[in-house]
Amino acid sequence: MKSLRLAGVLVAAAAIALAALAVPSQAVRPKLPWPPSTWTDASGADEITFYYGLKRRDNKAVHKLRRISDPSGLRYRQFLDVDVLATRFGATAAAQKAVSTSAEAAGLTYALDRSAVFARVSGTVAAMEHWLAAEVQTTVVDGVRVYRAKGTGVPHGLSRSIRESAAIYLTQEPGARLSSQPYLRRGSTGTWVGGCEEARTDAYSYQQLQHAYGRLAEPDNRRLGNRVHLAILSAGSGFSDEALAASAACFNTQGRDFTRVPVDGLSEPLPEGGEGSLDTQISQSALPRGSQVSVVEQLAAQQYGVPLWFLLWAKVLELPDLPDAATLSYSVCERGIRQFAGAQAFPLWDAVFVRLGLAGVSMMSSSGDDGSSACADAYEDDAALSVGYPASSPYVTGVGGSQIALRPNNTRKSEVVWNSAGAGGGGKSRVYDRPWYQRRAVTGGQVRSVPDLSLHASDAPAAWPLYLQGEGPDSESGWEPVWGTSAATPFFASNVAIMAGKQATKGESGFGLLNPGLYQADVDRPRAFFDIVRTNNTTLNKKCCQAHPGYDRASGLGAPNLRILYRGLVSPGVPGRG
Repeated sequence: MKSLRLAGVLVAAAAIALAALAVPSQAVRPKLPWPPSTWTDASGADEITFYYGLKRRDNKAVHKLRRISDPSGLRYRQFLDVDVLATRFGATAAAQKAVSTSAEAAGLTYALDRSAVFARVSGTVAAMEHWLAAEVQTTVVDGVRVYRAKGTGVPHGLSRSIRESAAIYLTQEPGARLSSQPYLRRGSTGTWVGGCEEARTDAYSYQQLQHAYGRLAEPDNRRLGNRVHLAILSAGSGFSDEALAASAACFNTQGRDFTRVPVDGLSEPLPEGGEGSLDTQISQSALPRGSQVSVVEQLAAQQYGVPLWFLLWAKVLELPDLPDAATLSYSVCERGIRQFAGAQAFPLWDAVFVRLGLAGVSMMSSSGDDGSSACADAYEDDAALSVGYPASSPYVTGVGGSQIALRPNNTRKSEVVWNSAGAGGGGKSRVYDRPWYQRRAVTGGQVRSVPDLSLHASDAPAAWPLYLQGEGPDSESGWEPVWGTSAATPFFASNVAIMAGKQATKGESGFGLLNPGLYQADVDRPRAFFDIVRTNNTTLNKKCCQAHPGYDRASGLGAPNLRILYRGLVSPGVPGRG
């Protein structure tokens, strides 16, 4: 069928290398810097919100997370209630008082997030400028109005109480039509099963891939589905209810409940985009009937939205019913985070990740689609290899890409590292030391290595099927083969949510920070992963990562053998969140 031009979220393989549907190798990818925006003085009457990470008890939180994430420990998977997190590990009383008193004296409102990691300070631009003693500027990008404070964004006298500032705000421009950021996305083995013929466009069916990796649940198991809750995080790329229904009708996967959850500044559903559609359709295909999916949506404004991505994760903690797994199909080069959000972003985002792990939420993020050299290629003045964030965070499971070939009965024939029309991200972090759970598996360095595992992300021998509804007079509706680690990531996250649901039917808890359990399962159950030992994720003639037996930075631990991996994630010390 004719290739569709999707409206998605990939913003070049530059500082922001969003892991999405893979870019054709011939595509032109712009270099930094980003096109300049026209900034003007903001109206004093406009209402805005800025965000401030407060002085808090991060060391205690990390220590607790290590204890409850250790599969050999007595406190394994004894998770905490979100409100307990605020009391035990949140902002200090002194920091809260200092910031709230100062903000309210300036005529602003002050509100802590649920885990007490950061505060929202809201009010008029005029009041904010008075409080900050700095100008607030504004511009419009892709139908989104962006506000930013000049300078540090920290009021005088509060540097001891405020650890991080995100003095930027996004809101919908009245009368403007939101648009997803554009990108161009585009031989099968095995036997097509379980889907309509129209979807058979050089793609595997969802059922083929589920069979190959080990189906954990029957699709009509509503008793299990009622205990499954997944969160999908999306910045700028929404999904179409009509497209989701069309995919469900094709693959007979009706009966999953999708709920949109907006983040600050968003007042309507995001427009359909390739990324949002792929995430929702893959999760719909993997989850059993009755499953709940919370789709957390946030405005995107090219690089200006990056400093606020932590709000996607923080929103998960505000859900009345916490999900057991959360998935993000985006990756930003670590240097890009420093450039657009500042080095302060890492501790702020990680503080949110740690609280999610303490509350029992497993976090997955794609490692990127341009191999081991995308980040070096993005910066001509810095040829050192790097990796994408948040997959490089030690508190997140980084999902890389493989290429699977199937036998006629849809069992695995072979699996190698993905390196065609893109490659899975992988390599060494330039921010994080080697985490405790990688000490045995990872040799040859004292830094965090990515990915943790890999699944099918390739265009060949067959891709993933995606249905797009299309909007506007010049758009088309139909099926399209797509690929990338943002297909692999929601697929794996959906299966982690199923594992947690299976535990819930026994009165037991989910898994929280998954990585220690993954690396321990690789030791305890040698068949928990299909070891990937061939090819590499080297692109752009900058060598890094060759597959070999055991852990490697091209494929991680390998591809999950889901049923055996589930058995390898041992039962918790006590049931529930306590």
